[in-house]
Amino acid sequence: IHVRSRRTAKEKPPWKTLPAVDSTIEASFVLPVHLGDTILPFRALAPLRGVIPWDGRRLLHGGHELLGRYPGLNAWWTQAEAVWTKHRSSERLTLIEQFDYRSKLRDQFLANGTCPPMRVVYSTSGMYMASAIITDFTAVIDCKLYWATCPTAEEAHYLCAVLNSDRLTLAVRAYQSRGEHNPRDFHMYVWQLPIPAFDPSHSLHAALAKLGA
Repeated sequence: IHVRSRRTAKEKPPWKTLPAVDSTIEASFVLPVHLGDTILPFRALAPLRGVIPWDGRRLLHGGHELLGRYPGLNAWWTQAEAVWTKHRSSERLTLIEQFDYRSKLRDQFLANGTCPPMRVVYSTSGMYMASAIITDFTAVIDCKLYWATCPTAEEAHYLCAVLNSDRLTLAVRAYQSRGEHNPRDFHMYVWQLPIPAFDPSHSLHAALAKLGA
């Protein structure tokens, strides 16, 4: 698959002035990626596509002996790694450490092997909460979203119904930091609210799950 760096108006120096990384790589390393921009209340938009160097068991990188098995990925990674190393703001993180900061990328693939492939995601910031269900187990969740697996569709719909409610948005504002005009940053403040764990035998919980669906 031919890939080229996605460019946006939000890029900052020095990255905004650098040329795009352009290459052709093995299709298995191009995966759907959900950002905060692809999530609306109760609905996931079409994901973006990202180069994720996961071979099914591990994340590959420039120092890994198996990277050479994949000429396309090897060429792309070598180019991207050189750009990162030259222009990063400090020497604290390599490119793969930036990709997998605190194992948050790798943990997604490990969770897929042990949990149902149904995840509820919600936005980390914004004036209004947006939460949706992701059923594609190959999709990668970006750092601007929080995610959790759910054992049943009913629990996932229940959580989305609660998270997308106006009542929750108003209640969580007491915990949020504020920008120049509006509250921002939902982060984990949501779970300081007394949201009850889903109980399928509870009539109200079942009704919320049905409404969410």
